[in-house]
Amino acid sequence: MSVWKKKTVRYFVGDKRSSKGVKGAVPHTEESKRWYGTLKTYDQKKRQVPLTEDKDTSEKLLRTLQRTEDERRVNGYTKVQEQGEKPIAEHLRAFQTHMESKNNVPQHIKTTISSIQKLIDTTGVETIADLDGGKILNTLASWRKRKTKSMSVVTSNHYLTAGLPHASWARERGYRASAN
Repeated sequence: MSVWKKKTVRYFVGDKRSSKGVKGAVPHTEESKRWYGTLKTYDQKKRQVPLTEDKDTSEKLLRTLQRTEDERRVNGYTKVQEQGEKPIAEHLRAFQTHMESKNNVPQHIKTTISSIQKLIDTTGVETIADLDGGKILNTLASWRKRKTKSMSVVTSNHYLTAGLPHASWARERGYRASAN
């Protein structure tokens, strides 16, 4: 395993930066401050990873990262497990991007994401593996039974239906939540 610094070629005319094709543009090669390495992931894909600014530390870090990936491969680690370990906030951002790419109305996106976020915050979900349908239903039921600021059944159903597209989206991608 070896580490390297990325090289970037930038073109200048005098002191001003320019495009490659500009007459009189002179190339200047710059090295990155960080070292990089190639990691062979548990699923046999190669991925460049940024390391540190110190070469020795970068080599040690790359060996440690590679050892972790090798252990995952030997132990049968899967994409589902990887996604289950990611913070739920990452999944929610990806879902929001998905909704935006489908040209959903901005107000609909905002309301849906806000509703899902409120349920996630209230139920204490940190990863997609922590999602528990029973806990969400119990939370909605308790919101409907509150003495002050109780929630109507219509609003409760809005919260529930806001989460359904997210659940379908996650299931299509092979993400798994708790079976509880």
